[in-house]
Amino acid sequence: MQQRLWVGLHPAYEFTKRLLENGVSVVTSNKELVATYGAELLEIAKENDASYMFEASVGGGIPVIRPMGICTKANDVLRIAGILNGTTNYILNEMFKKGKDFEEALKDAQAKGYAERNPAADVEGHDACRKLAILSSMAWGKFVDYNEIPTEGITKITLDDVKYAE
Repeated sequence: MQQRLWVGLHPAYEFTKRLLENGVSVVTSNKELVATYGAELLEIAKENDASYMFEASVGGGIPVIRPMGICTKANDVLRIAGILNGTTNYILNEMFKKGKDFEEALKDAQAKGYAERNPAADVEGHDACRKLAILSSMAWGKFVDYNEIPTEGITKITLDDVKYAE
C-alpha cells in the first residue's frame, strides 16, 4: 500500500480546522498552512479549548516559536535576523567557500539529504518567505501576508556574483 503525503494548504486547512472545532489539539510543521491561516486557526483553537502548535514550522530543530511568543509579551521586537533556510544556506556556503556553481552545490545538497528532490520552495525563496511571515506576525501582533513580501530565490546566483560579492 502506497502512503500519500499531503503537503500544502488543502486538505490540511480543512482537516485542521475541523479538528480544532471539535476540541482536538493539532501539531503541524506546515509553514504554508501556518503562514496563511495561522491566526484563524489559533483563534478557533482558543475558542474550543484546544492547542494549535507549530514550533516545527520555523526553525525545525531550533526552538524559536515558543520563545518568540513569550518574549513578545514583555518586549518590543525591533527586527528579525537569522538564517531562515538551511538548504539555501548550505548551497550558498558551498558556492562561496568551495567555488561550486549553483547546480553542483544543489546536487551535493540533495545527495547529502539537505535538499529535497524538488527543492523549489527552498531555492525560490518561498520557504524563507513563509517563515518570515510567521515570525513577523508573531513579533508585531498582526497578520503578515507572505504573498505581500517581495521574494527572490537563489537560482540565478552565479559564481561571478559570488566573486563580486566577496
